[in-house]
Order: sequence, then C-alpha cells, then structure tokens
Amino acid sequence: MGTINILAFIGFTALVAVLSYIWTRGTDEEDSDGYFLGGRSLTAPVIAGSLLLTNLSTEQIVGLTGQAYSEGILVMAWETLAAIAMVVTALVLLPRYLKSGISTIPGFLEERYDAQTKTAVSLLFLS
Repeated sequence: MGTINILAFIGFTALVAVLSYIWTRGTDEEDSDGYFLGGRSLTAPVIAGSLLLTNLSTEQIVGLTGQAYSEGILVMAWETLAAIAMVVTALVLLPRYLKSGISTIPGFLEERYDAQTKTAVSLLFLS
C-alpha cells in the first residue's frame, strides 16, 4: 500500500472524526436517543448518507467489481437498488419513526407488539 493511500486513509478518518465531534458535541449520550441518534439532532439526509456509506464495504467495492468483470454489470443492480431503497427509507420512513420516539428495532417491536417479542428478537440479534 502506497504512502498516498495511507495519508488518504488517515486524512479521511480524521475528517470524519472532526465532523462527528462538531455535529454531536452538544448531545447527551447517556440514553439511547443520544447514543444511537445523536440526540435526535441529525437530519434525514445525514442519516440517509450514513446508511448508504455503512452499506459500502470491501465486498461491494472489490467483490462485486470482480463479479461484474467476470459475469457482466448486471450484478451491480443489487447494490444500486439497495442504495435507492435505503435512501428512500431514510427520507420517508425514518422521520415517522423518529417522531414516535423509536430509536432501535427492539424498541419498535416492543411498541408494536410486546416486551416478550422485543426480548426474543434482541436475543436472536445477539446470537
């Protein structure tokens, strides 16, 4: 790995750290709203961008590129549609969840169903 790659990685990581600090420095992170949602101060486009960038990984960047080379560009349709679906979800559905005070999937399941469902799904997510 070249020096420019290392410098780019360090620079980008530092930029993300600084911007994250600036945007969340006034939030109370003692409860789930502050920890998971930045004190509910983040806007829908920021959350949509976070979802989109969280979905990008080596598998998408390297694996799908290699598969597209060997099998054709059609394999990229999966990630393209997934990105569109995540942005629509963040812009349309997420504001509704945030208004209702939901900050996690188990919290949604507890409100929608009951505490037993929340516990069962939480245990499934942990295993």
